[in-house]
Amino acid sequence: MSRKFAIALSLSFLLHIVLAAVLLMGDFDSEPKVAPKVVQVQTIQATIVDKSKIEAQVNKIKQKKLDDAQQLKDLEQQVASARVKRAKEEKRIKALERQRKKKLLCIEIGYTQTFTFLPDMWKGLGANINFSYTESEIERPSNVPGE
Repeated sequence: MSRKFAIALSLSFLLHIVLAAVLLMGDFDSEPKVAPKVVQVQTIQATIVDKSKIEAQVNKIKQKKLDDAQQLKDLEQQVASARVKRAKEEKRIKALERQRKKKLLCIEIGYTQTFTFLPDMWKGLGANINFSYTESEIERPSNVPGE
């Protein structure tokens, strides 16, 4: 026998002995695996549905979508009108603030004198002198018709 053949034969023999030892040392006491149970499948039961009922439900859903769309449109219009009102109010408030910041100058001087030195008939006689000066840049609309 050739040397290569002897090495191959001895490796094969050794491998077979190792495999036999592993198989003999294995656990043969365990219970065998149970085959899965067969499950019975039930057939599908057909249900009869009236087409008019389905169409009625579909129409109901479509009507609800239309109502929701209309409600959304109404809300958007309310929001838009509220924005316009807010812009007008902001413009009015800014105009009032500008008016408040404008110059206003007022001076009033008054003097009252009672003439106590006069005879009895003229004893309570007196004089009142008043001077008022107003300068303003504020313009207010008049409520008087025709002005």
